[in-house]
Amino acid sequence: MENKISLGEDLMREHGLMNRMILLYKESANCLGQNPEAKDILQKTAKIMKEFIHDFHEENEEHDVYPLLTENAKLRTLTETMEKQHEIGRQITEYILNATKAGDPHSIAISAMTAEFERMYLPHASLEDTVLWPALQEMKGDAFYMKLGASLEKKEEERFGEEYFEKLETKIEKFEKKLGIGDLAKFTANAPGPASGEQMA
Repeated sequence: MENKISLGEDLMREHGLMNRMILLYKESANCLGQNPEAKDILQKTAKIMKEFIHDFHEENEEHDVYPLLTENAKLRTLTETMEKQHEIGRQITEYILNATKAGDPHSIAISAMTAEFERMYLPHASLEDTVLWPALQEMKGDAFYMKLGASLEKKEEERFGEEYFEKLETKIEKFEKKLGIGDLAKFTANAPGPASGEQMA
């Protein structure tokens, strides 16, 4: 399969899917005991998180990408922190998988874990997208950057089959609809009123 996007675009697209799964973590955890499908969605989302994000996406970062940045002391420190966060992320997902095997999972504890997961991964992924990938491209050059992206794309196809990412997107979309969060308009914020202390006209 011809690689049509760069390494950074590919990894950022996977981050986007991960962010949608984080939202599923939160929403399904918050409605355990209320929505009969929440527990199943939470467990299935955790399985995808483990299989695709932790055991594939993050392993690729740790084995194929991060080592290329270690010659820069600042980036080396950043990637060391990120590897530690990967390990904690795996532990949280494993916790969710084990908790949802129980007959009546503790929704408060799971909600707390999903909140910690989100708090850690929001800055994590943002710094990868805005600091690490541009730095790698600058350090190694465009040709190497595109070649590495093609290599990781090929690895994905060999491991999961063709169009696996698209199939995951379809699954995630179905989960979102079942939880009632499939419509982006539902996330539109209310416009603010007058600022504190501001005089009304």
